[in-house]
Amino acid sequence: MQIVKDKISVKELEKMSEKMFGHLVKAVVDVKQEIMAIDAGLHADED
Repeated sequence: MQIVKDKISVKELEKMSEKMFGHLVKAVVDVKQEIMAIDAGLHADED
């Protein structure tokens, strides 16, 4: 899992998607804190 506070490149997302189901990368966004958790097996892990 990775916490993103700034930008993330498409290349980084593509690399993460290789270990998931096709071209899928799961993410959870906290709009108030302006952060995003990505690249976990379950959305619940990112909460």
